[in-house]
Amino acid sequence: MVLTYENLLRLTDLRVIPCETPRPLNTFNFLSFQDALHYLVRAHRLAGKTILVPSFYCDVTVDDMRKHGLHVVRCRTDYARFDVDLADFVAKLRSESPDIVLLYYFFGKTSVLFQDRAWLQHLKPMALLISDLAHALLPQHRLEFLSEQHLYLDSTRKTTSCMMAHLVMPPGMAVDAAGVARFSPFRYAIRTLFWLKSSCLRLATRTGLSFFSNLGNRLYTLHDHWIGSPVAAFAGFSWDAFLYCHIDFNKLSIHRTMLHDVYRRHLAAVSRAGHLQLFDVPPEEAGNLCFFFAAVVDPARRDPLLTLLRGQGYWVDILWDFDVQQDISEEDRQWARRVIVFPYTLRTQPPHVEHIAALTKTFFGMDI
Repeated sequence: MVLTYENLLRLTDLRVIPCETPRPLNTFNFLSFQDALHYLVRAHRLAGKTILVPSFYCDVTVDDMRKHGLHVVRCRTDYARFDVDLADFVAKLRSESPDIVLLYYFFGKTSVLFQDRAWLQHLKPMALLISDLAHALLPQHRLEFLSEQHLYLDSTRKTTSCMMAHLVMPPGMAVDAAGVARFSPFRYAIRTLFWLKSSCLRLATRTGLSFFSNLGNRLYTLHDHWIGSPVAAFAGFSWDAFLYCHIDFNKLSIHRTMLHDVYRRHLAAVSRAGHLQLFDVPPEEAGNLCFFFAAVVDPARRDPLLTLLRGQGYWVDILWDFDVQQDISEEDRQWARRVIVFPYTLRTQPPHVEHIAALTKTFFGMDI
């Protein structure tokens, strides 16, 4: 069985009785995270404005920001907490005076910026706050607006096998629907490409054939390349909201919480031996994560470990290409390259985690 980082849902993962989230919220449904971002750039006249983002962030999204006229400034990473470096974040707020501040939930973990809020006094008046929940389950998070200009943005294609995104706005803010494209061949083409990619990964999971896995990941790369290409912003499809409210998010959360505990227990010895760095996640947030993540202490051993685990059918992976991100410090780049993600899907079961841990221990020369 090929276990990928894709959260492919089955019919049994859908509820018969729909949930109401996020319907009661002030929400607009876009095709993707990028489309919602494109809309915000146009509607709020952000081209030429400065946006503050973490150094640990997606290179494709950063490139898309620049393509749409944003000036990107980075803040450093807190390596121990795996969050933004709060001191550097505040320093950037004061020195760069950004017009947009991106609050990133690291793989679904609520940022320290919601705990220590003294930084708000350094925020530029009327600055736009964007909470990036691309790797988080939106219905499982408490959505608190820190200002009248605070938005939440998710990407359900990262957390489930459904391609859509939600822009959640504070009361009183509305989307100019006339500026969002609903009829376009590109909109259908990109959804078809996503369906083909997901179909290949489903076949890989069912058959165990690497051919389908490799093809699915090539289509995934192609999809990511094209999804932010047009300048226009595209709305989600009419049936997306119906599908989304039938997803059993409680089932997803319970399963991921269980997996998080199993991973920590079986990889604890590898961490104590100094081979992997594990990160603390509040117990109540383990079910909101998109991946189980860790860092390989010796960067030279990262790729051989990935090769070993992938050869056994476990698609442990890196997420982003930090070598092409020239605007982050060399120290941040080298640290970010060590971060890897483990399968965290409904198909992943405790025996898989135990086998992954056993292979990892063997790789580092430890007794099983």
